[in-house]
Amino acid sequence: MDERSTAPPTEVQPTQLETDLPRPDDSGVDPLSRMLRELRADCSDVRLSTLPSPGKLAGGHGAPALYALLEGRAWLELDGDPGAGHWLEAGDVALVSAAAPHHLAHERGASWATSEDLPARSTDARSTDARNGASELVRVFSAGLELHPRALHPLFSALPAVVLARAGDARCDSWRAGWPAAVAAAAEDRELGARAMLESLVRAAVIGTVRLHVTASDARSSGWLRALLAPELGPALLAMHANPEQKWTLRALAHEAGMSRSVFAERFTREIGRAPGAYLFDCRMQRAAALLLEKRLASGQLARAVGYSSEAAFCTAFKRWAGMSPTLYRRARATR
Repeated sequence: MDERSTAPPTEVQPTQLETDLPRPDDSGVDPLSRMLRELRADCSDVRLSTLPSPGKLAGGHGAPALYALLEGRAWLELDGDPGAGHWLEAGDVALVSAAAPHHLAHERGASWATSEDLPARSTDARSTDARNGASELVRVFSAGLELHPRALHPLFSALPAVVLARAGDARCDSWRAGWPAAVAAAAEDRELGARAMLESLVRAAVIGTVRLHVTASDARSSGWLRALLAPELGPALLAMHANPEQKWTLRALAHEAGMSRSVFAERFTREIGRAPGAYLFDCRMQRAAALLLEKRLASGQLARAVGYSSEAAFCTAFKRWAGMSPTLYRRARATR
């Protein structure tokens, strides 16, 4: 890597941002909040369901998902990995951060007939609890998550496949008090503004569940989360995410971290698993993907907004990152 710049040698050197984009005041804001506050969790495949028995609620078709068990008890399992399952009790919230196929069911290790088309609402179906023969209603709220790409990919990659917020965990009290009832009511609400309310509740649950994991001491032991929360690498990471369009050099990033260039480059690569230049490239492309969905910018404006003086160079870089041109990317996401 060129010692003077984190940009790959084949990239056109970036220019200062020329598009008028608002910048929040980050003074006094902790690193995790700065990563999370721009989270937009658009909901897809929202269901308020009663689990059949036998049967299962299947999910994970290309997107993360959020589950809230409203009544009863259910088994959450990643398909093909029964050892990675979890029992959910009433009031528990589960964030499946990976897009891997998974399912909820009444029993662990049983052979289920898949129920792909559960009714959106059901209030009378009951099942027999195999453990004690009792009749148990199992009701669950579920939502697929179309996550805003900006700054979120490394965070979700750093999470385990399933993150749980248990009903009895006092650390969840700031957001979970009344949340299950509120999200169930919002899922059934058909009045104006109901969808915005529902997505705000889902966003609160996603943020709360992520916080719960990150604040656990073992979550900070290695990798990206440790780097984000470290007083040295954290400022450099946040600087790239907050202002990817800037003409970041290795010297400038090392200054943010309070290190020499050689020490910063070695430690960054060891902790993150990628060189600073490759990480900055991803930050720029994530920002571009977000702007494609949020703003109707012309290609030249979009290129400058993520640090490229050449529209052609930006389009080539984006296609290499996303596998399609910016225009096709916007069109594909708009039809989802």
